Amino acid sequence: MEDSALYAYVVIFLLIIATGLGAPIPEELPIVAAGVMVGHASADPDLPMFDGPTGATLRWWIMLPLCIVAVVIGDTFLYLMGRFFGQRLLEKKWVRKLLPDEKKKRIEENFKQYGVLVLLFARFLPTIRSPIFIMAGVSRMPYSPFRSGGRHLRGSGRHAAFHLVVLVR
Repeated sequence: MEDSALYAYVVIFLLIIATGLGAPIPEELPIVAAGVMVGHASADPDLPMFDGPTGATLRWWIMLPLCIVAVVIGDTFLYLMGRFFGQRLLEKKWVRKLLPDEKKKRIEENFKQYGVLVLLFARFLPTIRSPIFIMAGVSRMPYSPFRSGGRHLRGSGRHAAFHLVVLVR
């Protein structure tokens, strides 16, 4: 594997992790960028960034699982942060200003009432995704529904977006 391909894989992986940890951009942006890079690498091997001797050096079968693993790591980190450190964090004065008890109680009631649907909705809103995933951990939502809620989208929307961009090139 050439250095340029390795660099592209690492940059995409780190960008997705950053979005999962609260960077204010949609998670889909680096995923679509990965699809564009793979699609262009296979369509035009003479691009300077993809200058391998055999043509395209970025492979979709490496990039796609890399994207999925990065999304899972980011989501799980936020959940575990809420699960283990959430109560201490919620006791901080600045957090209580941002998240009064009434709002916290309403979020917890929504988790009990709607469960995974709250996570599915929050996934598409970058500004509230991180706090909702942290609150899933704080409210002691079991990990398996948390994980399966994300799996529905990782298995469909992101996968489809990645392949659509690769095929359109």
